[in-house]
Amino acid sequence: MSREIPSSLEEVIRILLSNRKLDPSTIDEELKDMEKYLEILNLDMAAKLTSEHIFRQSHIVLAADYDADGITSAAQMALFFRQIGYSNWSVVIPNRHEGYGFPLRAATTHPNAALFIVMDCGTHDVQAISHARSMGAEIIILDHHQVNPLNLAPATLLVNPKQPECSSSFKEFSASGLTLLYISRLRKLLSRSFGVIPLDGRYLAISSIGTVADLAPLTHANRLLAKAGLSFINKGLYPPLEELKRVSGVEGRNLTVGNIGFQLAPRINAAGRMGDPMLAFDLLTCEDTEESRNIAYRLHLMNAARQQEEGQVLRAVRDRVEAGEVIGKRALIMADPSWPHSVVGICAAKAQEFVHYGPVVLFQSDLASGTARGSARSVPGFDIFDALNMCSDLLIKWGGHRMAAGLTIAIANLEAFIDRFEAASLECDPDVFVPALKIDMELPKHLVTDNLHRALERLQPYGNGNPTPIFLIKGAALAVKKLFGRNRNHVALDVGGIRAVYWGASEKLTVAQGDTLYADLAVEVDWDEYFDSMRLSVKEIWTLG
Repeated sequence: MSREIPSSLEEVIRILLSNRKLDPSTIDEELKDMEKYLEILNLDMAAKLTSEHIFRQSHIVLAADYDADGITSAAQMALFFRQIGYSNWSVVIPNRHEGYGFPLRAATTHPNAALFIVMDCGTHDVQAISHARSMGAEIIILDHHQVNPLNLAPATLLVNPKQPECSSSFKEFSASGLTLLYISRLRKLLSRSFGVIPLDGRYLAISSIGTVADLAPLTHANRLLAKAGLSFINKGLYPPLEELKRVSGVEGRNLTVGNIGFQLAPRINAAGRMGDPMLAFDLLTCEDTEESRNIAYRLHLMNAARQQEEGQVLRAVRDRVEAGEVIGKRALIMADPSWPHSVVGICAAKAQEFVHYGPVVLFQSDLASGTARGSARSVPGFDIFDALNMCSDLLIKWGGHRMAAGLTIAIANLEAFIDRFEAASLECDPDVFVPALKIDMELPKHLVTDNLHRALERLQPYGNGNPTPIFLIKGAALAVKKLFGRNRNHVALDVGGIRAVYWGASEKLTVAQGDTLYADLAVEVDWDEYFDSMRLSVKEIWTLG
């Protein structure tokens, strides 16, 4: 927490920017300011190579990973090809049984393809990319995962800001963000033959979903893309997303990044986790409202099934932790043949919140093949890519970035992997593995007005890398207005004339309607649309004697 106490709203913004290590000049940037972020190695060359294939009427195959970032990348390319009237293309998205990465099937089922555009994977898919190259095809990879220079696939052009030779000022694009930038370059090269090719809000909406879903930090260029995409989503002009909003229960609301992350993106991800990822691709590229409605409902059902499987795995993980399986360990690593590989990644992330704060690796083990496929999730301050690199000789296949990764291992190497991964975690500062409420600053009571919310809007959208600000208010008088919710576990408060809500308060606070408390409290600032006024969302209360 900053020790500085602001005296004005301008100082609040300045301290927040400093906490996030953001350049103040970027706060009011608009989409037109994106140009400075586009100096990405091979981006222009990739657009030029693609334009040459389009003019030659080559058969082009779009290949993408089966998560939301990959699906939204492929959807943007499909919309663009349709927009320019280019029809000689195919799309391949692997199913969950094939696993992450560029699938060999893409090459073997398209022997006449002249160009593969590989999105959200491919950087280290040496075998499959080599096979496609051996068939005479050229390969463009648009990827954002960490790069191991000793294990690069032989692509014609690799567009990945994380490759050491790339001088881009911003390294944290998602694949869907990179795809949008690539399309923006491509359309300029095609304009002489195709005329002006506008990129409407659909591209921004789709790109913002992929960016948020993949937990890319919402700073710099990503913040601009997410902000513009959200604006278009909230205009309600894209029928497929309107149907997705309807089944997600957020129709008619002014959506936030949280709504993308918790309502829209999970339903897109559910297609790859529970069935065929092409279903989500079909939704995003659908031009018929009735068909969009049907697909959205099917995705909703898949998401419900995913939630059920996820609950079963999380209960099993909790039971094993409570039985003492990981006592004293910084890392939680478990395997089970009954755990569906499709949900181990999301379960690893949720286990950090509900079971074990630290790096989590969950595997589905296959006793028949003697291998286990898993997903790893980290916490800020612990680089999981580096940790896995220390274990690379024990792994069959792996890849990812600082916060998340996928891996495959021989079951016989699992114990050795657990020991070495734990050793890597022990090299890290122990404070990294202690969950803590990150308060930005103490806020004087005279600044807690509706104007505070309006000032904070300048920093939106909030998300990974640009979290919602949390403020400390000291010595506040809290009047308990009512207890509500199914189990009366939420508390409505009045804080000096400002409405506040303490969600899930019953587990931490014993109060009754009419009580008055004197306390320090940590709060987020949001807007109550029903009352059309600012509201405080209480994160923690420390009562004063």
